Amino acid sequence: MGNRALRYRDFLRLARCHGVAEVPGRGKGSERLWERRIGGRRLVATVTCHGKGRALGVGLIAAVRRRLELDPAHGVTDEEFYAD
Repeated sequence: MGNRALRYRDFLRLARCHGVAEVPGRGKGSERLWERRIGGRRLVATVTCHGKGRALGVGLIAAVRRRLELDPAHGVTDEEFYAD
């Protein structure tokens, strides 16, 4: 299946199912800070948001998934991540 373009709100909804939270008040300008806690570790990634209905590119989605360890290399398959 692989990564696919998603709207910001849809990507955040899917990520929240895996323990990701958007940190309010953090990030600069159009960037939002997302974090995921695994045990004692805190993983963070910045995600561009020019509007919650705007589409994010495949490259950004792949980078954020990799940074938050939500990719196949860390045990989260594409099917598991994109499942509603």
